[in-house]
Amino acid sequence: MQRISIVVLIMICLSTADYSRGVKAPNKEATPEPMTIQTNVTQVLSKAGVFRRDFPTALAFLESWNRINEPKIHIFPDRVVGSTQYRTREEAQRAAARLTEAMRAARSRPKAEAADLLRGAPAQAEALLKVDVIKLLPDDDSFHVAWINPSLQLLTPNVSLATIQERLGPPERSTPELVQNDTERRPVVLTLHSYAGGSIVFAESDWSPVPRTVDRVIIDVRSTTAALF
Repeated sequence: MQRISIVVLIMICLSTADYSRGVKAPNKEATPEPMTIQTNVTQVLSKAGVFRRDFPTALAFLESWNRINEPKIHIFPDRVVGSTQYRTREEAQRAAARLTEAMRAARSRPKAEAADLLRGAPAQAEALLKVDVIKLLPDDDSFHVAWINPSLQLLTPNVSLATIQERLGPPERSTPELVQNDTERRPVVLTLHSYAGGSIVFAESDWSPVPRTVDRVIIDVRSTTAALF
């Protein structure tokens, strides 16, 4: 027993001597920081540089689409189109009536970081953002609820995808999407370039007369509403 105690004492002394000479026990491997999305909704919308005069008004009334449970909206140069497909005009008109009513509800106060994006938006916009039912040709032959007005200026036409990447960096992902229709017409193929976790998507279309340009911007209504208000 005494001999064992002496051996233990010698080992402790040797270990202490090693540390005094600068020998250190190995550190546990550091836990890497979790990866985070480098761009958020407000950053993408602010830095893209593709939106025009009436876009702040469309953003200010984004909550209206959220109130009728529209999942996504498509921003074109002169119109905003809901993604929901309705088989009949009557069904779409009922949804359009709900959107008109939702636009008359009190708007939420924007978050501080989103205030500049909504600056200048009017309190009411029914005259500018006219609710109507359209067919989203050549995409499909269904009816869609939309904001239309010949004077609307929302998105700069034919902005190159190279310009978008210069301003925002590469997309988080790029995926093709085949848009089916009920006719023998050749289907539209969209290539979706996603930012901000998929909340903001810059889409190119193989039907576009100018290749590798932004045909539309697709906004996820729920997540973008939550980011702005």
